[in-house]
Amino acid sequence: MALIEPLLPEPSTDGRREKHPRREIVNAIHYVVRSGCPWRYLPADLPPWQTVYWYFTPGGRTLA
Repeated sequence: MALIEPLLPEPSTDGRREKHPRREIVNAIHYVVRSGCPWRYLPADLPPWQTVYWYFTPGGRTLA
């Protein structure tokens, strides 16, 4: 996580806690990339696919 952490956007400062830990977002992206599964087939123990996809795409919060 130490290598990826600088690439993640800063947490919101409005006082609201994140619903899904960033570690779980990264785990879900890693799962999709390694397994090649469609976004919608993410396991239930990971965050919703829409949330993970939003962090992954350039239109959302980018990791790069």
